[in-house]
Amino acid sequence: MRAAAVVIACFCMATPCRPAFATFEDDSRYTKLSEVLGPATPTGAGVKISHVEAHGGDPIDPNTLLPLDGQWNFIADPNSVHFLNPDKNFNVVVPPPTTGADISTHATLTTGQFLYGNTNSIASGIIDVDALFVDHWLQDGLLRFAQPLAPRVAPPGGETLPLARLGNHSWIGTTQDSMFNLELLQRADYLIDKDNAIQVVGVGNTRGSPQQPLMSGAFNVISAAGISGNHAIGTAATAGPLYQTGRTRPDLVAPTNSS
Repeated sequence: MRAAAVVIACFCMATPCRPAFATFEDDSRYTKLSEVLGPATPTGAGVKISHVEAHGGDPIDPNTLLPLDGQWNFIADPNSVHFLNPDKNFNVVVPPPTTGADISTHATLTTGQFLYGNTNSIASGIIDVDALFVDHWLQDGLLRFAQPLAPRVAPPGGETLPLARLGNHSWIGTTQDSMFNLELLQRADYLIDKDNAIQVVGVGNTRGSPQQPLMSGAFNVISAAGISGNHAIGTAATAGPLYQTGRTRPDLVAPTNSS
């Protein structure tokens, strides 16, 4: 089996700053939606999501390429004030050969609180969260890179559970191999199309920087950036004729200064 040396760059390591125009509810038009729908306004209740993060924190052993303490840092802090809800369920998918997972500040404050937090999210009703480490998600955790198998319908051990309808990817990266990048993008597009599993991805946070192929290069993802305009644009080329430069990215922007 081929092994991908996935090189991932976590693209936003500080809490994003929103321009002081209005509240995020006003900027995202959520306030207007609430006025129109009233009690019927969606809260995310009943929606399961996957929160996919890169490693952020502890040093890596150069020999084993594993964290020195044996645990990748990729999960939001379930004890954070942002997630204090007895019904909130974090399904942490631990990638072998590690034995556990550690808290990520990025997953907690930069993404999690705005995705499904109690006060800073328009989807505070989300209570079911699959937490995955990006390298594992790309490989045996879901996409099954380099395996003669289709992507999983759920993370390992959760095959009887419903697939997360929404995936958030707060990372950008490349395998450094054009053929590997191509396969990963194809597998992501297949997963989204076959299982109606929406994947929201970021782009680089520096204007003029080269766009990374993973994962904004996929056709079926929704790529997002901040309204500041200080972000990478377009798509990166991979092997083959389809996933090439010249396509529009990001697809939308949000009221924040970074992706």
